[in-house]
Amino acid sequence: MAKGPYEIRKNLELLSGDILYRDPGIFDSTIGLLDFGDTWAGGGKTAGYQANDQIKNLCYVDDYAYPNMAMLYDGGGIRVDEHNGSKITLPESFIIPATCTKQLVRMWFKLPTSDIGDTTVLYNNQLLVIGGTYASNQSLTYLGANNKADGTLNNMVVGGFGVGTDSTEAIASIVRTGQVVQLAWLATKIDDKFVSFRVFANGAYVADLTPVAFGSRPASIPVRQLNNKGASEKSVRNTTYRVAIDDLTDSDLDPAHIVAVDYSDNVSRFS
Repeated sequence: MAKGPYEIRKNLELLSGDILYRDPGIFDSTIGLLDFGDTWAGGGKTAGYQANDQIKNLCYVDDYAYPNMAMLYDGGGIRVDEHNGSKITLPESFIIPATCTKQLVRMWFKLPTSDIGDTTVLYNNQLLVIGGTYASNQSLTYLGANNKADGTLNNMVVGGFGVGTDSTEAIASIVRTGQVVQLAWLATKIDDKFVSFRVFANGAYVADLTPVAFGSRPASIPVRQLNNKGASEKSVRNTTYRVAIDDLTDSDLDPAHIVAVDYSDNVSRFS
């Protein structure tokens, strides 16, 4: 083979442009996105899931979530149908950094209209918990679905930065229908003591909640999972379809736009 001259060109600068992500719900601010209906990522298993099945983070991060035991397929989601200790461990990339002061969480899920949480223990249920313990005051990111003594839904608790707060009856009434819900909440540290919460449902703004004092960041973050019932480790009956976390610190992206786009792109996918 003939050989010819070659040229080494140093210090080339490529043109800037948009980053092409695997999912239109990923933005520059998105640190993690799981979609249990995405077959490429390991979701969409119509025959059901087995322990340790890998569901890839759709962001450009080489990590994944995995269930701790067999779980059911449900309309594009992954379903827990018994209070049997089922949970899904999240990738470490879903842990917001210590520098984060503004986070947006998008969660697609469905709760049954009865027997949500086991009633032989306290009624604190976590659909999403990332923190030092299962408690909202030790959680960086938190979503609770608390049931009454009869097993029906009492209220939904959104949380972030070491505090949780009731998301209003307007949110709870939507969830009680037993239909697929996109619930999103924006947690913003507004000063050195308080955090504000803004909640959205099905792509639309619902309410701004009264600011509350936030907590300290735990020294370690051993808990990062979907589904739990307090320290009892009993499971909450529910289906999870999709979850994403955005670090919007110093970002000029509009949270309402992120939520609305995510809803319009996915509302017809889940059942």
